[in-house]
Amino acid sequence: KKTGDLYKEVYSEVSERVRDYGYEHGHDLYNDKKYAEAVPYLLAAYRMGGSDADTLYFLGRSYQRDGDEDNARVYFQMLVNKYPGSERAEMAHQCMDGLN
Repeated sequence: KKTGDLYKEVYSEVSERVRDYGYEHGHDLYNDKKYAEAVPYLLAAYRMGGSDADTLYFLGRSYQRDGDEDNARVYFQMLVNKYPGSERAEMAHQCMDGLN
């Protein structure tokens, strides 16, 4: 294999593992009400391609519950824009209605 192909293969596998672990661990921390601790894990998941509705929602909620309404709004809005008809988008709208 060429070095570039090998790099892409390794990067893909590592990013998938980081994304999965980041989401799972971040979600667990969120459930434990450790919102500030959840954010870096959920951000890592997001940055490694985890821009799915659940990751965006829990990222927004973690920011919101930690008192960072500006960042909460950013991720809720991303969720609404990317997944407009989803259940999570509806939940994000409700969360944004509660922001100042």
